[in-house]
Amino acid sequence: MSETPDWQSLISDTAVQVFTRTGRLDRFRLAREVRHLREARGLSQAALAELVGTQGPSISRLESGRVLPRLDFLQKIAAALGARLEVL
Repeated sequence: MSETPDWQSLISDTAVQVFTRTGRLDRFRLAREVRHLREARGLSQAALAELVGTQGPSISRLESGRVLPRLDFLQKIAAALGARLEVL
């Protein structure tokens, strides 16, 4: 019987198509894209946080590039912003 994959690691290593040439997630590009989409829709960080069921500081950390969000969180962000999340 094979071992169960470490889904937390897979989620952290897998993400949206915001990658550098080395194939690694560029969390700062992701941060810029989320901020751009949020601002384009006229949402504050607090309003986006409410839409995805989290607190404002979570959005702030995401937009600053300080965190690499989990896939389920990115899916909620994408849905709230009307964006498409593409997982490789």
